[in-house]
Amino acid sequence: MTHFVRVLATISCETLARKIAIELVELHLAACVQRAPIVSVYRWQGHECENSEIELAIKTCTCCVNAIKELLRKESGYATTQILVCPILDGDTDYLQWLQSNIACNQNKQA
Repeated sequence: MTHFVRVLATISCETLARKIAIELVELHLAACVQRAPIVSVYRWQGHECENSEIELAIKTCTCCVNAIKELLRKESGYATTQILVCPILDGDTDYLQWLQSNIACNQNKQA
């Protein structure tokens, strides 16, 4: 059985976030990627910071997480990339079937 997850990541700008989202879907690493503008308040290297960012919500399965992490680390625009993997415990059956059919580890090598 496939274990579905939602990977949350922050990206430095909309242009880069759009590029990453499209790449994840084209590579079948994600069935869907949602982009949303956010404002983050955080401490970095001893300083309080507040920045506009783009949050990606990536719907995928555990078999794709390592490849997604690698891509995000390389392309996020940050030295330390926020990558959080959250389990999807349940959902609409039709949606979960659609999700599964659009992820690389469940493809029959036909993209």
